[in-house]
Amino acid sequence: MTPAVAPTFDQWLKWAFEHPGETEWNDKWSHTSYSWESGRWLEQSPTVGLEFVSKLFENPLEHLCSYSDAQIDEGLYFIVNPSRSGHFYCLVEGDVDIALRKRCIRSLENLSRELFAPRCSDNVWIYTKPLNHICDMLWDIVVYCTNCTDWNSDRALWGVRNPEIDEEVLDTLSRILAMPSVACQQSALHGLGHLVNFAGLGSNVIQQYLDEHPDLRSDLREYALNALIGRVM
Repeated sequence: MTPAVAPTFDQWLKWAFEHPGETEWNDKWSHTSYSWESGRWLEQSPTVGLEFVSKLFENPLEHLCSYSDAQIDEGLYFIVNPSRSGHFYCLVEGDVDIALRKRCIRSLENLSRELFAPRCSDNVWIYTKPLNHICDMLWDIVVYCTNCTDWNSDRALWGVRNPEIDEEVLDTLSRILAMPSVACQQSALHGLGHLVNFAGLGSNVIQQYLDEHPDLRSDLREYALNALIGRVM
């Protein structure tokens, strides 16, 4: 049953981000202390969730200015991780307008430009800054969340992808990879590597990146070469 009064955007923002931000990344957001809020929120429609997420990511500095980077890291991880909330599973929810789902994916470009680029280190694989982890793992999670499963004729599970969503993911990752930010490039390569693996898309974008950056740092070049064949962790 949907509550008579749905949470507002500001209430949702406070629910997701107004917490200490001091837990280890792999223990974040069990929500054991927030069961009432959790239940209240999860009764809302998927459309409301993606509208709020898109609004936040399109203007992150305005909406997150009162939170520390550690709080932002936890809140973002909560929003995008399907084991913490169901927000990003809505990217493949057929009842949600495709235009809204694509808008949400595009909004990740602005999140990367405004938040990750200035606040993450040039090696997001080492979690020396609070936002490095979510910057590194963001697109890993997005590509995973946009991979539905179904049963094939042999009764074995197999991946089912939406071509429109995949193209939006590819276009957005291409723009992020072109940003003059090593952190954002690493994040994009991570997502592209999984997109190559899951959907067979992105290898041309990675190859162009390699061709245009002949003097890449050795570890970044090695990672890009692994992404080119879909072998990223």
